[in-house]
Amino acid sequence: MKSIFGLFLIISVGFFYGCDKKQIDPNEEVELIPPPPPPLPVIEGLYVGEFSVHYAALDTTRSDSTFVHFYEDNFTNPKNLSLLPLGGEGTFSFDSDSIAFRQYVAWPAIYDWHLYLSGKYAYTIELGHFIFHKTIGDNIYKYDLYYE
Repeated sequence: MKSIFGLFLIISVGFFYGCDKKQIDPNEEVELIPPPPPPLPVIEGLYVGEFSVHYAALDTTRSDSTFVHFYEDNFTNPKNLSLLPLGGEGTFSFDSDSIAFRQYVAWPAIYDWHLYLSGKYAYTIELGHFIFHKTIGDNIYKYDLYYE
């Protein structure tokens, strides 16, 4: 038993003294590795809420209820009778600070084109509450939605 303990003691001491101990140079510059970016959100399902547009030149805001259905990388947003918003259907993708919508179809130019769900929007997501908006000139187009 003493020989096993002695052998264990010799191996342990050899292991600890055999480790390479790097001396720290206080003048040496250390390269900091940035943390990885946060994961992009995953949006799936039906989101219901309100669309609003603020026209600064007219000092007026118009709004109506709406919904957007997200599935895989596709979306549908039917047009309301009030034409707020004008809706759309296509694909969407996220990057670190925006969501981009691409329409499948071309729309007539008889309305404010920004009433169609298209282009890049800044977004926030918190506990099923999904807000995205874009500013064109002084006008603000905003979707304020909740997971249904």
